[in-house]
Amino acid sequence: MTNPYDQTPSNEDPFGQQGNQGYPYNSGYNQNPSQNQPPSYGSYQNNSYPNQSAGYGAQLGQNYQPGVGSTPPDNWMWATILATLLCCLPLGAVGIYYSSQVESRWYRGDYPGAQDASDKAKNLAIASVVVSAAFILLYFVFFVGILGLSLSELSDM
Repeated sequence: MTNPYDQTPSNEDPFGQQGNQGYPYNSGYNQNPSQNQPPSYGSYQNNSYPNQSAGYGAQLGQNYQPGVGSTPPDNWMWATILATLLCCLPLGAVGIYYSSQVESRWYRGDYPGAQDASDKAKNLAIASVVVSAAFILLYFVFFVGILGLSLSELSDM
C-alpha cells in the first residue's frame, strides 16, 4: 500500500475538463511567479517595512500601516476641561468634543484623523486661554478707566 501523502502534486485537471473549459484547476504547487505577477490570495508580501506584520485584524495582502502598535496622540482632555471651567466655555466645549474623538479615531485606524482631532483640541484649548486673557485684560482696563474717571469727578467737586 502506498502513502497518498508521499505523492508530488500535479497541475492536471481532476474534473476531466480540457483547456479553459469549466473550472480552471490550479493547485498552486510548482509555480514560479514572475516579478510582474501580483501575489496570489493568501500570500502576504510586505516590501516597505521588513519584519513587520500587518497587525491584528488586517486583511491579507494589506500593507503595514504606521501607527499600529504605537500609542495614540495626546487628546488634550485635561487642557480642554480646564479651559472650559476656568476660561472660555464655548471654545472649551468644542475642544472637549475633539478631545473625545482622538482615541476612537485612532483605534478605528484613522491615524490622520486622530492627529487632526488632537491638533484641533490643543489649538482650541490655547485659543480659549488667549480669549479669556484678552477679556480679563479688557475688563480691568475698562473698569480702571471708569474708576479713574469717577475719582477725578469726585476730586473736582
